[in-house]
Amino acid sequence: MIPVMSNLRRLAEDSGAAVVVIHHQRKGNGIKGRAGDTLRGHSCIEAALDLALLVEREEASDRVSVKSTKTRDVDVLPFSAEWTYEHKPASSELATARFFGAEPEQDDRLESIRLTISTCIKASPGVNQRKLVEAVKAKLQKEGVNKIRQQLAEMVDAGEVKTVGGKAGQKIAYWPNNDYVDF
Repeated sequence: MIPVMSNLRRLAEDSGAAVVVIHHQRKGNGIKGRAGDTLRGHSCIEAALDLALLVEREEASDRVSVKSTKTRDVDVLPFSAEWTYEHKPASSELATARFFGAEPEQDDRLESIRLTISTCIKASPGVNQRKLVEAVKAKLQKEGVNKIRQQLAEMVDAGEVKTVGGKAGQKIAYWPNNDYVDF
């Protein structure tokens, strides 16, 4: 797979064009894991990607949700779309079809908050909670302050975010988990 993936990357770099490789998920085995693990094929496929998007649809639903399972530079926040269509009269042939943007489902909204928190902390390591919540709220105006704080607390509990301070009147500073160096 390495020669295949490196040649695709070379093609994109030499031509300046986007190369889109369409792939499908593996069949479910009943074990729920990281979303990127559902990508079928060799693990170097995901490793070589700049962006992997997971598109999901519940059975018999017209709504699709899209979320990033891997991002190399700019984070892509989860989003949803509603599929609408009309048939030609007295036929099963489509007359019109299109997607409309839709409010993300609750799980996608929470993932969006967590991703934005992570992005803001990476942009300003050592940020305090008030400034962090303000930065997240500026990007996600529809989300409440308490919901943002709740997701931040869960990220700290899960070890996704490092906290420093909070003792003897010190303010708590938030750091990307692997970026904090104790002096």
